Amino acid sequence: PPDTLPQPHPTMSVAASKAVRSGQEQNVATVDDAAKKTEFSVHIAWIVLPVTIFLAIMHQLGLFGPALLALTCVPNFFGVHMLLSWQWALATMIAELAPVPSAMPVLAAIGYCIVGCPYYAMLINMTLRMGVDLADRVQYGWARWIIFNLLNFREESFEIVSEVLKRKTISYQYKVVFFQLDLLCHLLPMLYSLQKHALEISPGACILMAMLFFSWAALVHRRHYECNRIYTAVTEGRLYFSQAPHSPLLDHMQRIYLTEPALTAEERNLAVTVAFSAAGALLFLSATQQHFVIEQWLALGRYLPLEMLRTVYGTMLVTVTISLSVAWYNIFFAETKQHKRD
Repeated sequence: PPDTLPQPHPTMSVAASKAVRSGQEQNVATVDDAAKKTEFSVHIAWIVLPVTIFLAIMHQLGLFGPALLALTCVPNFFGVHMLLSWQWALATMIAELAPVPSAMPVLAAIGYCIVGCPYYAMLINMTLRMGVDLADRVQYGWARWIIFNLLNFREESFEIVSEVLKRKTISYQYKVVFFQLDLLCHLLPMLYSLQKHALEISPGACILMAMLFFSWAALVHRRHYECNRIYTAVTEGRLYFSQAPHSPLLDHMQRIYLTEPALTAEERNLAVTVAFSAAGALLFLSATQQHFVIEQWLALGRYLPLEMLRTVYGTMLVTVTISLSVAWYNIFFAETKQHKRD
């Protein structure tokens, strides 16, 4: 989907606001038309059937866990990418439950150096220096994506949802859900995996972590396809993709994360600096056999032992399911209908 376009300034006149909105709609239409020219579709049977056969064979060979973990990486080779933190959280869950012990030290290092530390450094920087948090920066981009790619609503629905999100009660519900998903996808799995596998992290795991991340970045830079109108998987049994214009890596990442305004050069440099610093610290501690420091200090084992993390994570899985369902219904259905009647 196209990046979210800025909303007209509240102090604009009605005529000026309409002019801005008209220009934005023309830009969106231009982008959509260009995307449709390169659009192609794949029947879901061509995805589900080979994957099912492959996993059945791997299960018979006793390699179900590694095979399932490898499948989370396969879409990247074909240009289909999800948020890196979501892919890491999914891979970590599979490696823990399948299980895949050999992958866990590397995933723990990725979670700390690539996902956790840069993310929270940027989040703190946004809040303290810019006066805005990530929840505010992604709400309209993700709302647009959900409306047009999941729910198949009309253009006017995005305008209504944008107004609904400005209401205090709805904004509060949205931020509660965002905070819970943040903990489930970033902080809690990062602390859990780092603490549990601290003794297994080695310099080799840190080097492999760097190789995997740079490989992912190279694949994103090489080619990126956007999955459009996901609802057609149910209505037509097909998935539609369109190739994003070839552009720098950071532009492709912007199209994945849909932040508005886009991340600045200063924020990107901060994330890179923190990632390298965290990787250097982890490499030094693992090379000098100071795993106790990793477990007790970096992973906060002194304050949040594994048993407590398991309890908190299990509890939040229940609460986020309830709060997400309530917020989803209120934002996209109940409040939208009420706004139309008003």
